[in-house]
Amino acid sequence: MNGDQVVGRLEEDGTCTHTSRVTGQTYTWDAEWVLTDEELWIFDNGYLEDGTMFLGRHDRVHHRLSRTRDFRCQVTDGAGASEDILLHDRGETRSLANGSLELKLLRANLPLSGSDTLVEQTRLMMLRSGQDEVIAETMMKGRTDHVSLVYPGNAIHCRAVD
Repeated sequence: MNGDQVVGRLEEDGTCTHTSRVTGQTYTWDAEWVLTDEELWIFDNGYLEDGTMFLGRHDRVHHRLSRTRDFRCQVTDGAGASEDILLHDRGETRSLANGSLELKLLRANLPLSGSDTLVEQTRLMMLRSGQDEVIAETMMKGRTDHVSLVYPGNAIHCRAVD
């Protein structure tokens, strides 16, 4: 334990060497894992005996995996018809009952408008089914418990389900 996170490493210096019983080839692994309530960071490189890397990243950057959150979305169309859709906030897409539209919810580090600066944002999008065409969208900074999108003839209200 290191504060509110668990840190794991191979051996004392973070490396471990293994020789295959089948081929006799020696492999060295260099790895570290960091686990928090919301994320898992994994650095895992594998090297052959001659130093050639066969797995991992040369820049030694950890892969960042983030926890998803489920949201229940109430979708109401202009005629008053309503449906509930359950989706998570890591880019899941679901088709609406009419079959011509899809709803997508994404929480990620995205560039601020007109900038290269990445900031965690929650983005709710209405798409044409089977296409990348965004019909309407809204974006909120950070992690949120609710997000809404209102556009002509439709309203979508999503709340986190805990």
